Amino acid sequence: MELNTGISRFSALDKEGQLLFLARFGHNLTIAARDTFVPQADGVHAPERLRMISECQHRIFGHMYDLMTPSEWRRPDETIVSIILDHSDQHLRSQAAWAFEEALDHVLSSNTSLERTREV
Repeated sequence: MELNTGISRFSALDKEGQLLFLARFGHNLTIAARDTFVPQADGVHAPERLRMISECQHRIFGHMYDLMTPSEWRRPDETIVSIILDHSDQHLRSQAAWAFEEALDHVLSSNTSLERTREV
């Protein structure tokens, strides 16, 4: 996914939508992290990628906290989307693009369902 597209799509969400998106994206990163482990063993075969995922999750959860509290400070949308999508590891970059698309689709379909529920 192109960074500017990601920024505009994330920025179009309201605060609740951004929180839902970030929670779903963080969940998706746990799925992405699974391929860093040695199958059927205790080892890690891609520790650098696992550290990058951990750092991304750290920043995402911090941003979520800032959105949920009356804090005056929070990262701009451009910064958080850059943290989400802009990775030097090509494999992680493609996983992040998948995680972003899936999270956005999930939030948009959830918002539509919520709106229908509120109308009833």
